[in-house]
Amino acid sequence: MPHAFAAGLTDGQAASIVIGEPNLTAFNPGATSTAMVSPYDLAFDSSHNLWVVDEGANRILEYKAPLSTHEAASVVIGQSSFTSLASATTATGLSAPTGLAFGSSGNLWVSDSSNNRVLEYKAPLSTGEAASLVIGQSSFTASDNTVTNSSSLNSPSGLAFDSSGNLWVADLLNGRVLEYMAPFSTHEAATLVIGAGSFTVSNDEVTKAGLNAPNSVAFDSSGDLWVADGHRVLEYATPLVTHEAAKLVIGQNTFTNSSTVTTSTGLNTPNGLAFDSSGNLWVGDKLNDRVLEYTAPFSTFEAASLVIGATNFTSSTAPYPIKPTPTGLDQPTGLAFDSSGNLWVADGVNDRVVAYGASSSATTSTTSISATSTTSTPSTTSTSASSAATTSSTTTSGPAPSTSTTSTSGGGGGVPEFPYQFAAATIFTLLLVASYLVLRRRMTVGGRRSQAPIGV
Repeated sequence: MPHAFAAGLTDGQAASIVIGEPNLTAFNPGATSTAMVSPYDLAFDSSHNLWVVDEGANRILEYKAPLSTHEAASVVIGQSSFTSLASATTATGLSAPTGLAFGSSGNLWVSDSSNNRVLEYKAPLSTGEAASLVIGQSSFTASDNTVTNSSSLNSPSGLAFDSSGNLWVADLLNGRVLEYMAPFSTHEAATLVIGAGSFTVSNDEVTKAGLNAPNSVAFDSSGDLWVADGHRVLEYATPLVTHEAAKLVIGQNTFTNSSTVTTSTGLNTPNGLAFDSSGNLWVGDKLNDRVLEYTAPFSTFEAASLVIGATNFTSSTAPYPIKPTPTGLDQPTGLAFDSSGNLWVADGVNDRVVAYGASSSATTSTTSISATSTTSTPSTTSTSASSAATTSSTTTSGPAPSTSTTSTSGGGGGVPEFPYQFAAATIFTLLLVASYLVLRRRMTVGGRRSQAPIGV
């Protein structure tokens, strides 16, 4: 019998709302107001709006509540328009962002991974807004990663704020997690490091006190810090101190093991952490193409109690070539819960964000491929060749308004008819290749080979 979650979720649950696609079987990546290119993380602001890190398009997108299927984004940060995807090292540009979080004042913080920095954007947020502060670099035009010290970063990823308003950053390629004390300032030095013995150590260690490749951070209700690292998830007990040893490990049977398996007790490159209202932990098990729930109270090598994205704990169902389904996931990363207990997931390779548990009566027509696509923005209608799908759909109201959460990541078919269908098929193929290259780029940050988790 399938396990039931408090909000009604069960093993193999089908998604009920999709953003970034017109329906749950479409695949139309692109830089428009209604499409995405490899979404990586997400969070809700205090007004219940959803914000998404669209990594492959080097931008952050806002979707206004109440949320609905195929909703158009209302704000874009990192780009001057919804159809731009340029990479830049400036106060207004981004390069492969991978994490975001909201501070208590409503300001948006973004980990700009390939630029080796974290940026703050002041509320109220607007399209093309310039960052107000940079951490990890001395200026908005610097992106250095050649030194390891208390004021440097190397491919920062997940972000989270603790109950005192201090910022915590998963410094991925330095193998550490850093704390920055409020109030914040440009090029601020970190005050505490976890995963390394000092600020000048770049670590690559699978031990109780070491980290290998930390990518996500989150705090539970007791103030303990949780870190997704390599092929495991670690808990650190409060009060936190430099080079603290982890309290427990999930996904491995010991602190020094780094195996990759597809079971109820194993993980394969976890990326994305969130806690539900009952205090249970949810983990995006990226390369197992699933999301897992672990029931509190927690223990080392605990077995997951529920799986989303697969029908059971021993299957990995992501299809190749890419073919999204209502029940499947393909490299999920960022996770967040809204106030109604609905789970939202950044489904990276499927180029979409999906919700589980949200009521929806949306009906969508079959997606067809055409040479151009007309997409609606909140105030204008634009045509872009970046998206090759024309759809007719009726959107529905999404889940109930959500509260702010501190987050720590098939169209077409048949033989094309010349010339328009052939042109569209060509565009669609190019988008597939571009999406694949984005995924490959995650292993190469800023032109260098990344420090892959041990066991990959």
